[in-house]
Amino acid sequence: MLDDYEGFRVLVRGTESTSPVFRISFDSVLAYSCVEESSAINDSRRAPGLSAPRWCFVVKNSWYLEEFHEISSGIRRDQNIVHYALYLSNQLIDVLAEGEARVENLND
Repeated sequence: MLDDYEGFRVLVRGTESTSPVFRISFDSVLAYSCVEESSAINDSRRAPGLSAPRWCFVVKNSWYLEEFHEISSGIRRDQNIVHYALYLSNQLIDVLAEGEARVENLND
């Protein structure tokens, strides 16, 4: 996970050293959270995602988005904000962003 002058992005690779590396980036990130998987074993908010068939998905009826609106007094409630969940084997990354995520294969 990187957040610098190039913007927020996540680099992911499969378990094999020969697996391709993918960059997942976002245009407008409003908030993100990253926790170790072992720290979220009993997290009822993330639990459905831990058993999901995919490791990257959009969260509907997002707890994180509701928390964001509460903390920000709802000033962005009219914006099209999406909660992306990237639940990897050792980290759980939640991202609130406007627009769609971009995925690039860095091995191409």
